[in-house]
Amino acid sequence: MRILSEGEQRAIAIGCFLAEVSLAPSKSGITAEGLPFEAGKLSARINGLVDQAQRAKKALEQENNFEKYEQLTRDGYRKLRDTWERLIEEGLFGETVRRFRNSVQTKLLKRAYIDDQDFQEVWDGITRCSNYTHDAPMDAPPPMPQPDDFIADVTRLKASHDRIVARAKQVEEKRVALVPQTSVSFNRPIGHATKTLAWLRQEEPVGVQLLQSYIPPR
Repeated sequence: MRILSEGEQRAIAIGCFLAEVSLAPSKSGITAEGLPFEAGKLSARINGLVDQAQRAKKALEQENNFEKYEQLTRDGYRKLRDTWERLIEEGLFGETVRRFRNSVQTKLLKRAYIDDQDFQEVWDGITRCSNYTHDAPMDAPPPMPQPDDFIADVTRLKASHDRIVARAKQVEEKRVALVPQTSVSFNRPIGHATKTLAWLRQEEPVGVQLLQSYIPPR
C-alpha cells in the first residue's frame, strides 16, 4: 500500500472539490484563497506569507482573537512548508526534477547547486514547520508559536530564497561556459528542394522524421 504525501492528498482533495462543484445545480462562483497560493510563483508565495504573518500578529495582539490567530498561524506554517519544498525543486534542483512530472530535465541541471548552508537552512525551516503542521498527540500538543516567531520564520525563508536565486544565476552562467555549444547550419548552396531533403535525411534523420510526423497526409 502506498501512502500519499501531503501535496498529493491536497491535489486529490482539490480535484474532488472541483468535481463536486461541477455537478452542483448552482452556477454561483467559488472563491478559494489556497488555489492562487498553490499556483503562485515563489516570490508571490513569500510576499503572501509576510502579509499573513502580520495579520496573525494583529489578530492576537490587537483583536485578542486567539482562534483567528491559530487558524492563520497553522495555515501559514503549512504554506511555509510547501514553499520550502518548492524552493528545493526550483532553487536547489533548478527544476531538473519536479513532483507530478515524469521526465527529468537534464538540460536544467546547470542550475542545480546545494551546499552545507542550504542543507542547514532547509532542514531547520522544514523541521520548525513540521512541529505545527503534523498531527500531534491530544494529550501533549505543541504550543503555538509566538507572532514574532512566525514572522521570523517567514523572514528566514525569504533570506534563503533571495540568496539561492541570486546564486543560481551565477552558477548557470558558469556552467553554460563549460558546455560546448553546437549548432546545425542549414545554409548550404543547394539549387533544388530535392537536394535539400536528401541532405537533411543524411544529416538529421531524426529531425526529418519528426517534421514529417507533423505534416498531415494529403
